Amino acid sequence: MVPLASLALLVWAYWSWSWMGLAMVVSAMVMWLLLHYTRLMHIFKQASRRPIGHVDSAVMLHVKLRPNMPLIKVIALTKSLGAVEAASFTSTSDQAQAPSPSPITHPRSAPTGLGEGLLTPAQASVQPLSAASTVAVQEVFIWRDAQDSFVRCEFEGGRLKAWALTRPPQEPSAEATPQPQPQPPLTAN
Repeated sequence: MVPLASLALLVWAYWSWSWMGLAMVVSAMVMWLLLHYTRLMHIFKQASRRPIGHVDSAVMLHVKLRPNMPLIKVIALTKSLGAVEAASFTSTSDQAQAPSPSPITHPRSAPTGLGEGLLTPAQASVQPLSAASTVAVQEVFIWRDAQDSFVRCEFEGGRLKAWALTRPPQEPSAEATPQPQPQPPLTAN
């Protein structure tokens, strides 16, 4: 679509203003390409300074996501590249026939490469978020914050199709359990 529109614009510019119109349209296209290139390089430069799959707050990321958001905008929001989910390159029919996944250690104790050690055993068996997804899910990324909450995002064709926020189970705090109150000392009257 874009190449066809560009060609039509070039033909129209040449027909209207001869070589001066052609030069003007070509220079405008080059400027447009340079602006997009600069924006991409800025986003990737920011992402290169942060760990893969890390986000400041998974809850805030979850709130800012919108359907059909491009992957590059999600990377700009998180300021880091997403960690590739270990089982993201299989179809849903293959997942039903595949043996259960081997236990994966806690993310803090395992090496953190692309897809290695990023999922707990309960998280490793998650199914695709899209209900009607029977085709291979090609792009599933995870962003995790310091509290081990994570956002799992599914992309199709570079566009966000589904996402989910998962928080770690809350441990009961010492303040939530009632403590026995000390009895006041008895005084003799």
